[in-house]
Amino acid sequence: MDSHKDEHALEHGHDHGHDHHHHSELDDLHHNQGTDIVLQGELNANIERVWEVLTSNEYVKQWFPELEYESLKAGGNLMFNSGDMHLDMMIYDVEVPSHLSFEWGEGNIVTFDLVSNDDLTTQLNYTQWIYHIDEEHSPKDVTGWLICMQKIAAIIDNKPIPDTMELYNEYYDEVEQLIKQQTSAEFE
Repeated sequence: MDSHKDEHALEHGHDHGHDHHHHSELDDLHHNQGTDIVLQGELNANIERVWEVLTSNEYVKQWFPELEYESLKAGGNLMFNSGDMHLDMMIYDVEVPSHLSFEWGEGNIVTFDLVSNDDLTTQLNYTQWIYHIDEEHSPKDVTGWLICMQKIAAIIDNKPIPDTMELYNEYYDEVEQLIKQQTSAEFE
């Protein structure tokens, strides 16, 4: 249990004896060296329906066209394909229908936790653990995930999927401020 990802898994109660270790450069890192960005929303569907939209490639293509699950299991791959860029990112943990975590980019971890409020609504909690805030890239990345959550909500509500650029322009400044506040708080 010497890798950051094992610590992260234990810290969040998601270790099931499988290996969360992936990149050796993450060895010996401690969780408090990074930053957690948390987004939350309530969706108008039961937990099984939200899980389906979150994890079925048929729906993923609607809310994040570049993503595809190769195999939805711990140790499986989440593939990102954008033009000439292809990334295979490891899935760290899957607990149907409530928890999913995976590698995201260089040393970051994305986690989705679903909490059933009742048979009609589900709380969707998105957490991105960012090892190192990049002032240019991190706000774009988190804004993108916030847009994905809006698209997931639209799919669940059977509404048209909102325009990505419109939402990006609406959310970017707010997300950038949120990230700046997170980072400045770290160093006071």
